[in-house]
Amino acid sequence: TDIDQVVLDKARLGVYLRNEVKSLPPQLLAKYFRQEGEAFHFCDDLKKRVEFKNHNLLRDPYPEEMDLIICRNVVIYFTEEAKNQLYLGFNRSLRDGGYFLAGGTEPILYYRQFGFENVGLSFYQKIGPPQLDANDSPRSLL
Repeated sequence: TDIDQVVLDKARLGVYLRNEVKSLPPQLLAKYFRQEGEAFHFCDDLKKRVEFKNHNLLRDPYPEEMDLIICRNVVIYFTEEAKNQLYLGFNRSLRDGGYFLAGGTEPILYYRQFGFENVGLSFYQKIGPPQLDANDSPRSLL
């Protein structure tokens, strides 16, 4: 999901320049992309299984029973209060045992209060419901 329609349209095309895929391991690049000149095209079979939607993280409802939420390099742009709202929404959206992957520079400081366990660098697993609600500040519960 994204709030920017231009970003969604680009993602739907599934065409990337070399500098956009340079961090992918060569075996994944070979398996899931077809190179045409300087462009790399994402595999059509997988692209058909992906749904791209416009979504405002602070306004729109979250889907339920998700296995994985990836929200990288987004949370840093929100206030602390908005971050709390996002983490609560992610918890409600995930099934029990589901995973949330944040950006490497976006760790959740009070992850247990949001119902998560830290299982890796900015990688969390839902272990239960949050211990606070949208009006609480995580630090106030320590």
